[in-house]
Amino acid sequence: MQVLNKKELQQFIKKHQVICGTEERPALMLTPDNQIVKAFYRRKRFSRSTFLPQAKRFVANCRKLLERNVRGPVAREVIYCPDIPVHMVVYERLEGQDLRELCAETDSDCLDILPDYLASLHSKGIYFRAIHLGNVLFGADDLAIIDVSDLRAYNSPLGIFQRARNLAHLLNTKDDKSYFVSYGVSRFVQRYERCAEFSGFRRFLFRNRLRLRLDSDVLDELAKQSNLEGTSDTN
Repeated sequence: MQVLNKKELQQFIKKHQVICGTEERPALMLTPDNQIVKAFYRRKRFSRSTFLPQAKRFVANCRKLLERNVRGPVAREVIYCPDIPVHMVVYERLEGQDLRELCAETDSDCLDILPDYLASLHSKGIYFRAIHLGNVLFGADDLAIIDVSDLRAYNSPLGIFQRARNLAHLLNTKDDKSYFVSYGVSRFVQRYERCAEFSGFRRFLFRNRLRLRLDSDVLDELAKQSNLEGTSDTN
């Protein structure tokens, strides 16, 4: 880990392009050699990040994803400035466009690739707490996840309740709800269930736990679309 004082940090910042935040308090920067610098500021004098900095969790999670053959950031260096205090992680820039931008530019059918990907993450024991369409990149070869400091990696596939909770978090994201409604909430859930190979009692448990976690407007869409599908099946 490289340690810089405040003056050295300011010089470091001037060498890079700030793409999120300000020069006084950058959140994301782009280096001349196309790497990303992500800043993690301590929010409180004493907090969890005092003893386990977010930057260290980020680096550890990058390693865990790599071990599970999941495309994500590859950390190269950690920089620490105790005067601020702030940790900065330097990692390889991931090529691709996030699914939120892709939905806005094309249509919600691009979400076809997401249920299988999410089921694959869950089967590998990945619980991505910060999941939303802005944190999933669509690249030439595969999807990738970014902003991985808030992630848990288990040694076995996720259980039914963990899967339902994670999927509900995705569907409840305020900035993404309209895309899921356009795509079809029920259609998305059913595709996930097929990819996860749920059937019988496991599907029943999953669907019931999911309903408990969904916001009322998303739940209404799920119920409405499920009813329409049932009507179509009987005709």
